[in-house]
Amino acid sequence: MKKATKLQKYFLLRTELGLSTTVSLSATYSKKIFDPLNKDSQILLLKAIQALVYKYEALRVDFHPNLTSEVLTKDQCEDWDLEPLEKVEMGDVVKYLLRSDSAFDTNGVNISTVNSACEKGQNTTTWQFESAGEDFLDFVHSTNNAIKAGMGKPLWKLYIINENTACFNYHHAIADGISGVNFHDELKNRINEISKGILRIDDTVYGISSADAANNFASNIVFKRGQKYKINGIQQYPTVSESDIIKEKPKLLFKMSMLFNHFLVPYFPNPIKRLFKDLDLFTLSPNPEKLAKFSHLLINISPKHLDKILQACKINKVSVTIWLLTVLHFVLKDSFHQGSVRFCVPLNLRSIVPRKEYSDEYKIGLIISAFMSVFENTALLMELNRQNLIIQAQQATKLLLAAQRDNYSQQCQMNGMYNYIPSARDYILKEHNSSSDTPLKCSNLGYYKQSLMPDNEEVAIEDMVFGSCGAAGCSLVSLYVISTKTNGANLTFISPSTYKDSLDVVRENFVNVMDLILG
Repeated sequence: MKKATKLQKYFLLRTELGLSTTVSLSATYSKKIFDPLNKDSQILLLKAIQALVYKYEALRVDFHPNLTSEVLTKDQCEDWDLEPLEKVEMGDVVKYLLRSDSAFDTNGVNISTVNSACEKGQNTTTWQFESAGEDFLDFVHSTNNAIKAGMGKPLWKLYIINENTACFNYHHAIADGISGVNFHDELKNRINEISKGILRIDDTVYGISSADAANNFASNIVFKRGQKYKINGIQQYPTVSESDIIKEKPKLLFKMSMLFNHFLVPYFPNPIKRLFKDLDLFTLSPNPEKLAKFSHLLINISPKHLDKILQACKINKVSVTIWLLTVLHFVLKDSFHQGSVRFCVPLNLRSIVPRKEYSDEYKIGLIISAFMSVFENTALLMELNRQNLIIQAQQATKLLLAAQRDNYSQQCQMNGMYNYIPSARDYILKEHNSSSDTPLKCSNLGYYKQSLMPDNEEVAIEDMVFGSCGAAGCSLVSLYVISTKTNGANLTFISPSTYKDSLDVVRENFVNVMDLILG
């Protein structure tokens, strides 16, 4: 039995303590591949899901807590095993978000009832949400929809928002943020391959005819464990985590420094605390209610607008991510009680670790753990001044470039934070924070580029939106950025509901300040 890694245990224990840990990536497709009233679409979706679940073990596992006589409840358990599931049904992982006045429920649509429903005047196609907007993000990341381990179910769900849009929502213990992007890219590829006949999946691969999928959609089998259940043309890949990739272990001095910063520095008086410039930023609030409830703000930057911002950043030698953080820093200046604030840029280990260390096929897994490059405190600008904002961003960009030249050696060692803490449970319970010195953080998922040039017959991804159950490190505001060619950039701002007024300030001011770089 494969043991959970320290990072996986961290996320598992957070959930058991009521600190929900889910991530989501919503995608809008160019065709109505999720139409609940189209039998062909349902069969195509079923086969594509079968292909993905068969390929990636992370989509067909649970974690099982090892409870002893000394440890009687899961929220005290730090010993978890990876538990392969014997079977996965469509109803376990696919949920249609239809309104309550619809003739169908969230487990699927029975095509045979469509005519009778129409005759009775029942609504057959009304969706609960118009799009993957703020109200949907708040819904899918609410405590009511938390995904918990140890239930004998997959640790993910695909929420169907409308005929073109679906949200891949998953427990952070099985996959990182980039995995959400990869899931939709893989789903799109499988749908195109199946449609063209390149990938053939037997209608009865799991003993139930997918040709009859629409009659009892939720009961269709998407995976059964066993040698006889095989999908030809697909290679299977095991669950992968940061410990499978990162071979370099942190040095002793780093481990001692990390422990010192986590367990001693937080209790120093503030004047002394400020002397420790490398104070670890992986700190959370001890208030479960604060952590469990978050609000979302979604701002879209059109493709033409985004292109102008990118060109201006290039001319001014400013990292786009750094510019967004600098703007956010200024917009929220009145939310901080101190004269300075930290911000940092999370790093994706997939781009840091040499390619030979892992296969490109490990597209879905928990492969990031060295989250961020930390920048020193920046002076808090009280007055709006375009040139000063740009200078501030240029200085932070230089630090980022220096880290890149050093191959992020210091940041890569941060993976030891989770691997060497004495106790995940004690670590979580001792975490602390305050609204006055919470860092701003940004996760730049980057630009999604189609892997193939789609023709009119192929399904393409037109838009993507990222969501999370919580701000990174319980930051006052975290910013997640992802862009597509057709819809520009979606900026998702996440804040604890306790400080949701901060999002109103961002909504009113962010774009105007961001545009200052345009001159």
